[in-house]
Amino acid sequence: IESIRNALGAPLVLHARHISSASPYVDDTWWVDDMAAAPRDPSFFRRWFDDALRWGATCIEQDWMLLYWFGVREMRRVPGRALEWQRSLNEQAATTDIDLLWCMATPADLIAAVQLERVIAVRTSDDYRFTADPALLWTWFLTVNRLVAPLGLWPFKDCFFSNPDPDPDDPISGDVHAEVEALLSAMSGGPIGIGDRVGRTNSDMVMRTCDDDGTLRQPDVPIGLIDDCLFGAPERGERLAWAVASTTIDGGTWTYVVALNTATEPITVADTLHFDEIGITGERHVYDWRSGSRSDTGSIVATLDSRDWTLHVVCPAGSTEVGDTTKYVTVPSM
Repeated sequence: IESIRNALGAPLVLHARHISSASPYVDDTWWVDDMAAAPRDPSFFRRWFDDALRWGATCIEQDWMLLYWFGVREMRRVPGRALEWQRSLNEQAATTDIDLLWCMATPADLIAAVQLERVIAVRTSDDYRFTADPALLWTWFLTVNRLVAPLGLWPFKDCFFSNPDPDPDDPISGDVHAEVEALLSAMSGGPIGIGDRVGRTNSDMVMRTCDDDGTLRQPDVPIGLIDDCLFGAPERGERLAWAVASTTIDGGTWTYVVALNTATEPITVADTLHFDEIGITGERHVYDWRSGSRSDTGSIVATLDSRDWTLHVVCPAGSTEVGDTTKYVTVPSM
């Protein structure tokens, strides 16, 4: 792995899943269940951090956290065992100066992460294409973000295909909703994962999420549903799914307003977002990212077909500066 890292010339992020019951690691000092196994002594994982440090990794993504909890009954038989495991990972990460990403975590894991300083981001929805309708995952992501953002954690999405056009010889290789996936990823504040097959990446789509040198363009406050959309109104077709992120620089706040039609039935939804719903008073200068039009207004009106979307940039009071309109996050965090 050292040779791979040296050839790349870039730091690595390593991915760790749950441990199989049939793993050669497992011996009689482990808790072994049908679905997974876990060491009774969490110091076992120190080997992983020492290897990661030696290989030049900066971060470990701990995936499948649900399987440690639901898949190993002994982990939940005694209160505190799961937390002890997570605290141990945090201590070892601190010792080796390696950060942690939580993935497929329970709400309890997310709340516990507040006291684990090496956990820098959490994945807030299930796997890409886990559901036939991507809107279910968009809703999941935008809802859970409202939990983790006040906790001071950065949310992120699973990887996605950036190419909207499928390969005729590989129909599942494209995604007609690639732009929505890229947009929501960019507005999350966490890492952005591109999952295309080799040679299939849409570079134009990817470059809307970052600067030319690959630096991600991110907001200060990650995207999340507004209050009135948290309890099913968009899925019932009563409202569009309105979600908001923002960047504040020198006292001025740029607000990114995304609208999605996530109605369960394939219907057209017309809706209006009044700025007082998102804590903005008075009229502001607003840029429609898709059409390029500008207006001074106190609301955003949108009529969207099923799974269609809009992005509007609301400028600070007294400003008409929109930023780099070739990017989703036109004014990134400093």
